[in-house]
Amino acid sequence: MKDIKSLKGEVSDEEWELRVNLAALYRLVAMNGWDDMI
Repeated sequence: MKDIKSLKGEVSDEEWELRVNLAALYRLVAMNGWDDMI
């Protein structure tokens, strides 16, 4: 599998935090089985 390049150094700290929070939300949605409509 090909490694995915991180954008951490290429976006602002604020954008990075938003991306991390959005990823956490997607994980919570999937863990609770609410992802069938996403």
